[in-house]
Amino acid sequence: MVRWLTKEALPHGVQVLWLAHQRELLTQARDTFRLVIAEYEPGVSYRTRLMVTGAGPVTLLGKVDTDIAFLSLPMLATGLDTAKKKRLASFLSRPTVVVVDEAHHGGAETY
Repeated sequence: MVRWLTKEALPHGVQVLWLAHQRELLTQARDTFRLVIAEYEPGVSYRTRLMVTGAGPVTLLGKVDTDIAFLSLPMLATGLDTAKKKRLASFLSRPTVVVVDEAHHGGAETY
């Protein structure tokens, strides 16, 4: 998925919102993006934001220079007040691919 997004979405101005339940999955995805971007587009950089408890705040979604946002599902479920929800809505108002990592867990009532 990262390779496709790097070749087909990001160069065309489409941003990415990557959702995962665990911080480790988000940092793994971020690191993979960095490697793939360096491989496919040497010298090109994209602004990434990691939003999990103890890392970047969700308010960073309001930055128009964010290309790839990594957001934890627990933060999405419980950590968004009205202002943060507006920032997320603003981010999603631009062309965005939303990826739900580990989506096969989505059928569980606890997910």
